[in-house]
Amino acid sequence: MNSQLGLFAPAAPTVENIDLAKAFASYSADVIAEHGRVRKPVSCGGDLWVSTGGSGCGARRNAQLYRLVSLAEFDGEPTTYREKISIVNEGDEYAGDYARNDPDGFYHGMTVKSGGSTYVLCGPPQTVAGDDIAPLFADDADDEEEEELCDGLCPDCGAELEAGSNCAVCNEEDEEEQDNDDEK
Repeated sequence: MNSQLGLFAPAAPTVENIDLAKAFASYSADVIAEHGRVRKPVSCGGDLWVSTGGSGCGARRNAQLYRLVSLAEFDGEPTTYREKISIVNEGDEYAGDYARNDPDGFYHGMTVKSGGSTYVLCGPPQTVAGDDIAPLFADDADDEEEEELCDGLCPDCGAELEAGSNCAVCNEEDEEEQDNDDEK
């Protein structure tokens, strides 16, 4: 009987055919930690993904990607970056050990904002790699920036922009963050 249930299990999310340039451009670890938001996610296989880090040597590069899911889709208790890194269990040497030792990944379960919506980062992270990815970024860096500005979306969070204006979502989050810091 149980083998029949496996037939109906959803397919595991995959990043097999992801656009590498967009995957690397979605790097968001800094803005997750500082502002609780992500840069423009990359779509692959019907899912949204963001990079939280990577490494490389020479022309070979890789990136770790977490899937963004809605609060309703997330199976677990969502948390924030600050909450997760402040958990200290018995035996932990440092604050943040709990997050670093999470089997689903450091960022798993963290809530983030993107395009005015709240998502949860869902791990474990998937790794993408590419050889000689430099051509993905060469010569069209200026074109890419211009395209992002022309497509009417904020390059950091993906929210819609009004012509000639700054991103209201990012500005609002930055102001809220500043207000919270001022209160402390």
